[in-house]
Amino acid sequence: MAGITAIAGREGGGGGGNSGTASLAHRDTVHIKSYLGTCFSMLCAGTTSLFATYGSAFSEILGFNQYETNVVASFGDYAHYLTAPLWGYLTWRIGPGYVTTCAGLLMFLGYAGLSYAFLYFDTPYEHSHHYVATMTLLFALVGVGSKAAYMSGMSTTAHNFRYSQYAGITLGLPNSLYGLATFIFSSIKGKWFESDSGPSRYLFFMACISGVGHLLASRVMVLDGMLDRRNKIRGSETRNVVDGGSEAMELKDLGDVSTETGVLANSSSNVDVDSNIRHVSRQRRGTVSSNGALDSGREQNKQSDESGDENLTESHDAMVDGVRHTRLNNGDPHSTPVVIDRIIDDIAEPGREQLELHQHQQQQQQQHRSVHKKTSSLLSLQSVRDSAVGIFLSSPSAILLLLGLVFTVGPAVTFINNCGTLVRTMAVLSSVKRTPDEIGVLKDKVVATQSLFSFMTRLAVGYLSDIWRTRLRLPRSAFLIAGGLLMWKTHNMIQMITSVNDMTYLSAMTGMSMGIIYTVAPTYVSETWGAENFGVFWGIMSLGPAVGGHVCNLIFGTAWDEGAKRLQELQLKDKGIDSVGTVTSASALKAVCDQTCFVPAFAKTSQIAFVGMLFYIAATLYPILRSKRWRGQSPTGVIS
Repeated sequence: MAGITAIAGREGGGGGGNSGTASLAHRDTVHIKSYLGTCFSMLCAGTTSLFATYGSAFSEILGFNQYETNVVASFGDYAHYLTAPLWGYLTWRIGPGYVTTCAGLLMFLGYAGLSYAFLYFDTPYEHSHHYVATMTLLFALVGVGSKAAYMSGMSTTAHNFRYSQYAGITLGLPNSLYGLATFIFSSIKGKWFESDSGPSRYLFFMACISGVGHLLASRVMVLDGMLDRRNKIRGSETRNVVDGGSEAMELKDLGDVSTETGVLANSSSNVDVDSNIRHVSRQRRGTVSSNGALDSGREQNKQSDESGDENLTESHDAMVDGVRHTRLNNGDPHSTPVVIDRIIDDIAEPGREQLELHQHQQQQQQQHRSVHKKTSSLLSLQSVRDSAVGIFLSSPSAILLLLGLVFTVGPAVTFINNCGTLVRTMAVLSSVKRTPDEIGVLKDKVVATQSLFSFMTRLAVGYLSDIWRTRLRLPRSAFLIAGGLLMWKTHNMIQMITSVNDMTYLSAMTGMSMGIIYTVAPTYVSETWGAENFGVFWGIMSLGPAVGGHVCNLIFGTAWDEGAKRLQELQLKDKGIDSVGTVTSASALKAVCDQTCFVPAFAKTSQIAFVGMLFYIAATLYPILRSKRWRGQSPTGVIS
């Protein structure tokens, strides 16, 4: 906590000195509360992987085949990842508090809807109804809400601690808690909800946790830039009030002066005329002086305009005094007041018109500057958004990293979504007979193991990557190669699985690989392209796992259903029964499937993971080769 305080103190140091900005101590407190709120929000958000703990209920209760179940998981992943750029932009636009509140509402609606569906929807054995579209939409709400909380927390942390040399650990802790959520809530399910006949009560519990947790976290989550912008807005409103009041006072005083000057025409003595002229001249100068004192805190361009008014007023006074002085020196003390009044009117009236014209021009210039400033800020915001997307599309490193995420995270998502099905299949094939409750406990254990190893890996890699980057001066993206290698190795080992106990270390290896990738990749994006572009860049990067996960899920679902159909036909032939065509019963699928139902699918996903590792290698080497090319380029532009 002391380290977080020190980092937050350095972040808020630039705003000191202005009365409108928060004090350094207050900003430290805001940063710490926001960071703690982010961690709590991430802990409530990382529950989409729990799908593996209740995914088998889609076939057992609603009668989905494996392909339909994977469609639900795939579109949930699509919704989870495709909305990432939107939430990244909204976090900076409206603030993380509102985005986190939306996350809680969406997750509550999704989980509550799933709970209702499993409890009240007709089973297929009664009316042969399938609810693929409805269940896909409900799980998509969970995915969208989870990604909203994730992007809100990661964008806030990346921006608030953008100058920290420990970016890996500051981003790694909330990221780790996001991965730990599955371990915590799957353990809770195994302890308190495993004896239930369906997942309805457990899903409603998750709806309450998600809604209340995100609502509480949203109260303290603040983006550092939002504080500065609010203070600037308040300061500009205060300056506008002061400026408007001062300008009104100037116009009133100048109007009073003009009125008093006009009264001079009715004076009946030369002495009164001379004394009134002196009085008006002194009053006018005093008015300009008092307005100058009121405007001492204005901006430089405002002061220059006021000095022009003062010079114009003083020159006008000098002209009037000059007429009076000329009349007295000419030795004509008996000149009639009417002549003097006419001379003064001839000089004073054009001066007042010129002064009023000058003030009118100033007001128009101020309005023009205000409109130009607002238009420029809108154009600047639009150009920033356009440039962020443009930079991404024109950056080979960004494209290579995106392709690496597509080809490595996709296979991992497939394993996580279907590990419950794999556990159930291997448990049925085992020589040790287990009850449905015992199989459910095994599924929760495998999911919890994946989450726990992902959490520990994220913490460790966050710290090690900081040392790797800051002390050894090596590219942080090299860790991505290790994550891709581990993923490729895991999917090769799945093809040789022989026991349900093998699922434990396979799940641990998947968690470690995901932990490496999801710790290094966002930190690499923030360091390479800047914290101000993190929301857009990482949001686009998040589209990769959606595409990869969907393709790999469909590969698994198709291979599973084809394998089940083939095995059923073989069993029927052994019994002397002709082929029956397509498998439609969920119970038949469970009865006949073995390793041959999923080995072909993981043979393909291992090849996909290998290609992803090659993209990570290319993403790591490209900046190095490009920098060497630039260093080897002569001033004339010829490569030496």
